[in-house]
Amino acid sequence: MIIKIFEALLFFIIPHPLNAALRRLLGQKVESGVKIHIFSFILTKNLIVGRGASIAPFCILQAYEIRMGDFARIAPCVIIRAQLIKGACFHIGKHSRVFPFCWIEPGEGVYIGDQVGVGAYSLIFTHGAWSDFLHNGPVKYGPVIIEDHVWLPWRVFVLPGVTIGRRSIIGANSTVITSIPAHAMAAGCPAKILKSGVNMEMSSVEFEKRVEIIFSEYKKYCLRFDSNIPEVSSDNACFYRSHLGEKPSAKALINIDMSNYTCRVANGIDPSNFLFFLIKYGIRLEKIK
Repeated sequence: MIIKIFEALLFFIIPHPLNAALRRLLGQKVESGVKIHIFSFILTKNLIVGRGASIAPFCILQAYEIRMGDFARIAPCVIIRAQLIKGACFHIGKHSRVFPFCWIEPGEGVYIGDQVGVGAYSLIFTHGAWSDFLHNGPVKYGPVIIEDHVWLPWRVFVLPGVTIGRRSIIGANSTVITSIPAHAMAAGCPAKILKSGVNMEMSSVEFEKRVEIIFSEYKKYCLRFDSNIPEVSSDNACFYRSHLGEKPSAKALINIDMSNYTCRVANGIDPSNFLFFLIKYGIRLEKIK
């Protein structure tokens, strides 16, 4: 344990990109493109960081196992802290993000799926105990599971033993004390289901309609710039969903896979303004070669 603490303190003062490179040399499972910034304290028995993931400065990550999927991001001033004992795991999936000033206690395991947003100042705990158990105080322990495509806006408190189902949305300032099913919208203290059937899979027709709305709004957005920026439309860009068997266009200069949230761009094309614009629609993409 003393060696692990010394190692964590040493890496604490090593900046990006040396931090990730040195970890790879020491045999840690840190993939290419990973950004682990200076002043991030990471104490763990098993660190696994996927391609393009990042850990910002002024974070504390302490758990028996820390596993980050491709392009996952942990923002500054996040605390993830538990004892270094088996089962104290923090897993976060591909393209998911934990925003600033969150506190996560993964003593019984916190498992976050792909494309999950954990808003700033949110709290996730796998234990709840303060009052004396031998004087009839309540005690609760249990893992927290947040499935794919869940959105927790700012200041959501998730209590032990809760599962939040796929593509659900929790209202800001909510306290989640019981599990929430998939495709639900819930809010309140305690959180209650307000609507079911949200974020369902769209038909191809509806999907194409929404793509055209994005292109139309982007055209208006371009007019707000003082200088000309590259035009992006259905003539040179293609949105597709690979999990439904849809394929990229051979003619398009920009191919966007909405199943994997990745973007392939032809040489010489700069889509940065368009990719930034897409964030307004909850579409966060990673450029890949």
